[in-house]
This record gives sequence, structure tokens and C-alpha cells, in this order.
Amino acid sequence: MASVLAKLPKVRSRWPAQTRLTKATQFNLYDGENVTGVITLNAGSKVRIVDITTQHAVVIVGGNQSPLPVNQTDIIELMGGVPAILAMPDDPAPAADTKTAGKK
Repeated sequence: MASVLAKLPKVRSRWPAQTRLTKATQFNLYDGENVTGVITLNAGSKVRIVDITTQHAVVIVGGNQSPLPVNQTDIIELMGGVPAILAMPDDPAPAADTKTAGKK
């Protein structure tokens, strides 16, 4: 599982726009940097993906972003499973800005 989690951030262009939760999951509500509450999202709830790190999917619900464990979502299934993800070529690195490269 660690190898597929390490691969996910490298294939951003193939991420689904949203995912379903595979189990009930706690979701933090924020006001700026401060957690103001916690809600439970039921299994089957759809959430929009903002980012995927090597450990979490950062999702948005009702204007709040919070990290959720990837293994509590169907992201891997939506992307074709572990073998398919590991076989995906990495996205190209962003091009360097030649106008500002080397300037101070």
C-alpha cells in the first residue's frame, strides 16, 4: 500500500474530481487554522478532492478542507486499482519559468 500512496501525488492529472467514502469518517470543520467542530460523514458520502499527499486525500465539504485517509475512500478503485496506478507514468514536472530563472 505504501508504494501506491507514494505514487498518487505523482499522477495528479489522473485523479478523480470526487470520491466516495468507504466507511464513516470524522471530518474537521475549521475557522481559519482553528478546528471549530467535528462531524461524521457516512460511508457512501461524496466529497470533492483538492489534493492527495502520500498519506491523505485533502477533501472539501461545505467550504471546509480536511485531510482524510486515502484508505477510507474509493480513490484507488476509481483509478483502476493498485497495479494500474503503479503502472501510470508520472506527470511531467512543471516547466521552469524562463523569464524569472536566474534573476534576483
